[in-house]
Amino acid sequence: AQGWADAFIDLEDGDTVDDIPDKKYVTLDFCNFYGIECDADGEVLSISLGDNNMQGLISENIFDLPKLKRLDLGGNNIWFDDEDYGFGNIGNAVDLVFLNVTSSGIESFGNIDDAWSLKELYMTNTWITGEIPLEFYDLDTLEKFECVFCGLYGEIPPDISGLTNLKELVLYGNELSGFIPSEFGELEKLEILDLSENEFTGEIPEQIGNCLSLRNFLVHQETADEGLSGPVPAFPNLSTIRIIDFSHNSLSGAIPDDFLKSIREENPSVEVIV
Repeated sequence: AQGWADAFIDLEDGDTVDDIPDKKYVTLDFCNFYGIECDADGEVLSISLGDNNMQGLISENIFDLPKLKRLDLGGNNIWFDDEDYGFGNIGNAVDLVFLNVTSSGIESFGNIDDAWSLKELYMTNTWITGEIPLEFYDLDTLEKFECVFCGLYGEIPPDISGLTNLKELVLYGNELSGFIPSEFGELEKLEILDLSENEFTGEIPEQIGNCLSLRNFLVHQETADEGLSGPVPAFPNLSTIRIIDFSHNSLSGAIPDDFLKSIREENPSVEVIV
């Protein structure tokens, strides 16, 4: 059969699909296209087209691919919905587990709460500039969420506890404010928590010490006026912690005697910046 490139090579400006010679013989083997991965049945599993100078509205049909699991369009000025520049009909992609729209034209969380199978979501350097909607915290399959320099503001509500499978949360460099909710302590699988360079106030909740898988906890706030206050939490049971950064806040008092007690007993390497 004639290849798709051969069929188009003689077309000129102004020609249409009707001008393709012998178009009934044209074969589009999209599984061999750049960035496309298919299964043995020819169903698309993965689309990886990051940093390809793509611009504009992505066809809503992309989420109708029945076995699509991974979609990486980071580094392109794209969006999925012309009304709110959100995620369109993402709910149709029932197997989607990975989505990267870093440095894209996404401007809202519109319909992201329909992505019930999503495990990893990367939105750094997008144009959100708003609050995280409460519906977002119902995505209990989500394991990794990064939204660095997105213009997020408002408070993180107690509903954060709804992200029961969350392992990594990176919200560096936004304008989030208010107290850090104690409900973080209910996230038993949390490994990385980076809330740095926001505008949080109040005390660091001791309940974060219940996150027994936590490896990195960073909440330095060099750009904030005063930042967090109150005592340095002891976190005596955090045996997996390797990096803690509380610097550029207004913490007070002595370091507790039982500070990172389980770490000292096991004697691993840990970096602490207060």
